[in-house]
Amino acid sequence: MAVPFPILIDSGRRWYQDLGLARGSWWSVWGPANVAAYARLLVRGRRPHRPTEADVRQLGGDFVFDREGRLAAVFRPANPDDRPSIEELVSAIEGASTGPDH
Repeated sequence: MAVPFPILIDSGRRWYQDLGLARGSWWSVWGPANVAAYARLLVRGRRPHRPTEADVRQLGGDFVFDREGRLAAVFRPANPDDRPSIEELVSAIEGASTGPDH
């Protein structure tokens, strides 16, 4: 699916600290909720893959920048499962592209 804007992925994790993304506690990453989620995947026939070089405790985040490179929306998770919905991201993208300066 083509999108009319760039999508950047911080695979080197250089922006994580600059954008205030925390690392999850061991409990939030390996606690009962996530163990149950992995168990459900196993029951469905999906095998989780062992992380290679990834920091499994690093929480992700979603950020929307406007056309001038200004930060327009921030989604920082409280735990590994706390992510914005597609609708929230689309709304933030639309707001960034139709904001007061656009």
